Amino acid sequence: MKRPKLLLHMGVHRTGTTYLQDTLAHNRPRLKEAGICYPRAFDRSLGNGVAWKLMDGRLSTKEFIEKVQQECEGCERIIVSDEDFSQMRDTAWLKKLAGHFDIEVFVYLRRQDIWLESWYNQHVRWPWVKKFSTATPEQFLKHLDDFYWIDYAKLLGRIASVVPKERIHVEVVDILGVNNTTRDFFKKIDFAYQENKKSRENASISAVKLQILRRIDLLDLSGRARHRILTQLRKLRVPEDDGSTHVFSDEEVAKILERYEESNARVAKEYFGRSILFGDRVKKRGRLYELPEEKAMRYMVALLKMVAEEK
Repeated sequence: MKRPKLLLHMGVHRTGTTYLQDTLAHNRPRLKEAGICYPRAFDRSLGNGVAWKLMDGRLSTKEFIEKVQQECEGCERIIVSDEDFSQMRDTAWLKKLAGHFDIEVFVYLRRQDIWLESWYNQHVRWPWVKKFSTATPEQFLKHLDDFYWIDYAKLLGRIASVVPKERIHVEVVDILGVNNTTRDFFKKIDFAYQENKKSRENASISAVKLQILRRIDLLDLSGRARHRILTQLRKLRVPEDDGSTHVFSDEEVAKILERYEESNARVAKEYFGRSILFGDRVKKRGRLYELPEEKAMRYMVALLKMVAEEK
């Protein structure tokens, strides 16, 4: 009996994963007609993230297979998308799945300094860890070891210890790679998808407005309250805001790139046959604008007033 193919999209985070997952959900009936199943049981856009459940044992391989069989009867390919897969340390769950499926893996990479700025933005904008919810960029960078999965050579090494390299699809979000991961993913699986015009908004906010937001600390607020604050923050007029999302200095960026230089070179050689992994120019930022405390507090009060008066 022919084994079904399991297509695992593993992220990494901040590479257009939200839009890809929304588009997969939007195209679910058409995918099914083409023999491709995107199970609702593992639909992250519906809050059904599967990565940590598999990795920490809350979902067994047997249970995973049963859920797939319930939804994907007659389908030759199953797609599971969860960027948290990139955070795996132990590959035991992947080895178990490889015993039942022919696995293909899809991974998209961003240059680490760009990724870290976006990840910092995400932690302040939609926090889930106390030590980062009000952190300054400098404080955030002191915890680089927490983000072990952006050592891409080690990440891909863990995957390749289970899945043959020819079944690992790696792309960089960069001038040397792709600028639209959703378009690239569907091209790789040879499916003409329909755009999802109602995708969730997950864009970063400016560095200046982040300085206002982190002083509020959204960690303990409900999702609805967070949405209200973020909606009004985007409307808040801040003359000092030039729209830039850069939060790290030129010196900090240089240190980040140096830290991952060797790892990136290994990935470039092994997966792309070239000497460099990323080609985008490293732009100089000059002196970053620091919003004075008094102004930051004044804007914060104005923001909260806007939220209170929202109809």
